[in-house]
Amino acid sequence: MRNRLIVSSILILAAVSAFAAEGPANRNFEATYIATIANIPPDAGVLSVWIPLPKTRSAQNISDVKIEPPYDWQRFREGEFGNEYAFARVPAPATGELMVRVHFVGSRGAVNAERVASVTPTRAELRRALQPDKMVTISPRIRHLADEITRGKTTRMDQAQAIYQYVVTNMKYDKTIPGWGNGDTERACDIRAGNCTDFHSLFISLARAKSIPARFVMGFPLPPADGTIKGYHCWAEFYVAGKGWIPVDASEASKSNDPAVRAFLFGNLPADRVEFTMGRDLKLTPATAEPLNFFIYPRVEANGKAVGAPTLQLEVHDQKSAPAVAGLYQAHQMEVGAAIELRKNGHFRYQLDYGAVSESAEGDWIFDGKTVRLTTRPSPKPPAFQLIRDDPAPAGELVLTLEPPGFGEGYRLDAVGTDSVSGEKGLVTTDDAEIAERIRMLRDHGSRERYFHEMPGWTSRLDEIQAAVLRVKLRCLD
Repeated sequence: MRNRLIVSSILILAAVSAFAAEGPANRNFEATYIATIANIPPDAGVLSVWIPLPKTRSAQNISDVKIEPPYDWQRFREGEFGNEYAFARVPAPATGELMVRVHFVGSRGAVNAERVASVTPTRAELRRALQPDKMVTISPRIRHLADEITRGKTTRMDQAQAIYQYVVTNMKYDKTIPGWGNGDTERACDIRAGNCTDFHSLFISLARAKSIPARFVMGFPLPPADGTIKGYHCWAEFYVAGKGWIPVDASEASKSNDPAVRAFLFGNLPADRVEFTMGRDLKLTPATAEPLNFFIYPRVEANGKAVGAPTLQLEVHDQKSAPAVAGLYQAHQMEVGAAIELRKNGHFRYQLDYGAVSESAEGDWIFDGKTVRLTTRPSPKPPAFQLIRDDPAPAGELVLTLEPPGFGEGYRLDAVGTDSVSGEKGLVTTDDAEIAERIRMLRDHGSRERYFHEMPGWTSRLDEIQAAVLRVKLRCLD
């Protein structure tokens, strides 16, 4: 039996989720978000509980999200940033402690500065990414500091790089001074210390002061292997027209004295994290007593007031090795040639030629055990491989089915996994009589009858050896 993968040929139209040069190209894992809310008053009555949920975004794929305990959870999507979350009304536990678990399956790709998500934000998104937040201020001293830092820098990229370098070299990662962790820009200016929330609040404020759209991203780091992470991690993104949302991780960079690491974390992210939510001053439905400063902890309220002391941890288990899909796939039939190379480093290259038309693409791919997702630019519609079979496959026997545009839905071109020795193989299959007739004409100069040509075509034949082998293999088709 063979593993069969199906892919649309419109590969150049996928949204970018790029590959970072350091660390593994992607992580496939199962995880459990565990939130424990302690010190709930015994007379709290019915609690209102909001829980953040991970979601599929450009660099990650999330599936199979399940929440425990099985209260009457309702799922919502927040309006400004598209964050997803669950809400339930829960009786206050007699023990004064509530635990909620969110199980999910994830795959995360690394992000590379050369292939960030080339998307065009809406005007509303850009306006929001330039506005101050309650704690992410754009005060006169922030504007003055931003001007000083970026003096002589004329492009947004250079200005953002200067701001990043300032934050990395002037802030200290320190969680001993009271007030850390709120993402308070003014405190960061005063104390020059804090955690990732404080680092990136300062970065965002300085960027916005220079009219660079910037936003806050919240999630968790992933351990190197199976393990438990106690506490969240956050980073920031800024927008440059023609490039997209570019990530920075200034707090992680500050922990390293290696210039290469610091340079890498401007525009690049390894696949060692999972994103949950985005933004600050978040307004949820049903409404919380006040907008949320950020959303990674559960929000628990009783009688319109926040209650309890939440703590977090993320349990992570790497998934077992997925079927080996990396390799070269090729096909050639009636002068329609196709090839796609899925490299082990997470990159792919693609080429399809038919007649005088040619299309090609390069980008990144991640595999979550069921789907190979290709990411390139521009981005009207993301294509995907779908794993139809999951049987053990001998080397060189994975089959990629391509659907070239313009040939109709019934046209299929099989590209068979190959190497430099075995050469290319392929065949065309269809259950449409009209397409079958057209294919027969195309392979013989567009003719049904000798010397009468109804359309442009080619002369296409398998060599005798490949034809003999193919006749034997055809008997094995399902």
